[in-house]
Amino acid sequence: MTGRSAPPPRRLALGRKVASPIGFTGVVPLGPGGMPQDSALTAVEALLIVPPGLEGYDAGTQIEACDP
Repeated sequence: MTGRSAPPPRRLALGRKVASPIGFTGVVPLGPGGMPQDSALTAVEALLIVPPGLEGYDAGTQIEACDP
């Protein structure tokens, strides 16, 4: 809406496994080093979108994450 294009996705290696139920789109906040964040008290550096057809990703998987 402001005429700016979206920033390109970031390539990260996941710090640990991410699980998501099949049939639902998952949004996983990532912190430093591609670590999924379980706490609302830590800074979010990127977001991982897990498509509804996947159960998640293994640790070390190279993923594309977007800015929060």
